[in-house]
Amino acid sequence: MHPMTSGQRDSKTPAKILMAAAFLLIAGGAAAFALVAHKPAKPDLARAAGIYAANCASCHGDKMQGQPDWRHVNAQGLLPAPPLDGTGHAWRHGNAELLHIMRFSVLDQAGDGYKTDMPAFDGKLSERDLGDLLALIRGSWPAGVQAAQSFLNPNHEGMPDRVDGDWRLPADCDEPVRGKPPTTE
Repeated sequence: MHPMTSGQRDSKTPAKILMAAAFLLIAGGAAAFALVAHKPAKPDLARAAGIYAANCASCHGDKMQGQPDWRHVNAQGLLPAPPLDGTGHAWRHGNAELLHIMRFSVLDQAGDGYKTDMPAFDGKLSERDLGDLLALIRGSWPAGVQAAQSFLNPNHEGMPDRVDGDWRLPADCDEPVRGKPPTTE
């Protein structure tokens, strides 16, 4: 084998260049595919409305208004379902926590002795179902409520793109009144 002198080219150089180009093309294509494959699908809000009607409206209301007197323990010792329309306390939870509550209820977070009517939807609703439901719920909130809640999410996920005419900040949300349920005399 002779060392190359000025002006000489290795006969394998074109093949090496082609191999490197092919590798870069394949690697770039794989990276682009990975980005597309992991990009979340755009929420299907019409589909989510059907899922909400079938699974959530019976407690949280057909307009997400929640149950009456939702901040106070009822005669059964349970807190009624809160509104999900931006007037309740859902905005005080980040997206990951809201999805956790939808999947597993609140029992693993509320402590011993806590009772709730909130079902766990893990295994009943898919990840896409839950994501679409969350988008539907957040989409019902005024832009100010969405903005306040987005600060609880990584990278402020969910920050409104624009300010609309309904830039209300979240309603004050007092802690629910716990203790002995009111008597019904």
